Amino acid sequence: MKKNKSYIVWTRSLIVFLLVFTAALSSCSTDDLKAKYFSADELKLTLSSTDMVLDQSMFQQKFAFKWTTGDNKGTGASISYKLEIDKKENKFANAIEYDFGKNKFDFDINIATLNSLLLSTFNGEPGKAIALQARITATFADKSVAPQTAVVDFKLTPYKPLSTELFMVGDATPNGWDITKASALTAQAANPVVFVYSDQLSKGKFKFAVNTDSCFCQDFYTKDAADSGKIIHNTGGSGSDLQWEITKAGKYKITVNLLKLTIAIEEQDTPAFTQLWIVGDASPSGWNVDTPEAFTVTDNPFIFTYEANLTPANFKIMAGTKGGWCGEWFRPLVDNQSITETGVAQNSGCDTDNKWQVTAQTAGRYKIT
Repeated sequence: MKKNKSYIVWTRSLIVFLLVFTAALSSCSTDDLKAKYFSADELKLTLSSTDMVLDQSMFQQKFAFKWTTGDNKGTGASISYKLEIDKKENKFANAIEYDFGKNKFDFDINIATLNSLLLSTFNGEPGKAIALQARITATFADKSVAPQTAVVDFKLTPYKPLSTELFMVGDATPNGWDITKASALTAQAANPVVFVYSDQLSKGKFKFAVNTDSCFCQDFYTKDAADSGKIIHNTGGSGSDLQWEITKAGKYKITVNLLKLTIAIEEQDTPAFTQLWIVGDASPSGWNVDTPEAFTVTDNPFIFTYEANLTPANFKIMAGTKGGWCGEWFRPLVDNQSITETGVAQNSGCDTDNKWQVTAQTAGRYKIT
């Protein structure tokens, strides 16, 4: 029995010791965690730069604002954040505000968007630095903890944004010198300062406009007399009006970089026209330019055919766009050229209006290729 009593006493002592030891560990662990989780963290705000000159080439970059958590004084209260940006002289009286709520510790803004804010909201001038301030404010769910703020002074210099649109105008283009119908180039998504035109051009000249307003007093991009691969930005219609010239009708790819002021003109190995029509009183079309009879495209996209009975009179062949008399045409080399002669010229406009002639002797059914 003595042996059993000693065993019981020893067991009880061990249990008490383990309980006390476990409680001590638990208490220590909680205190350490609490000290770590609620340690003081002074609210600080940092920026990508405190003095930056913005540039159009930065369109893919972002300007960053980052901040620390702040200190909730060990209350365990959640923290919400608000960022304000304003001119330094305003002292945040007219600030742009971004309320982020909880668990947000950074904010990025696209350089192009930031530049727009500087010019429109803060009335900035391109090339002139603007003194600004950014302020981050931390507020706490436990109102016993006062709001905390951090302020950073910085300077940003905006740029004059390039046009987001570009148009071709001139007698080499489908709509001639009618600037209200100028042909649009396509801005490239990967680089919005690069514009591309890929379509038909006629013999003639062209230049680039930034909009389709009827006034020719707008900004234009014209040819650099010293370098065929360069363009000149003429503001408000000023400067030399040098234009590019297309000497051979066909399909072209034109690439313009407004930032680098470069141009590349490439002739494409494709037919100049994808449709042809016969027009004239010698043909079933008559002098109808709106709904003339069409040629048929063969397996070779450069070869078109048309078959019909031709009567004594004249005709010519329309190309490009229907509905106008001064567009693109295939005409004979001289007026009233015999249908049996094969000479042909491609030209545009109404100045040279040569036509083939079908006489009583040459009238009949023809296949024109």
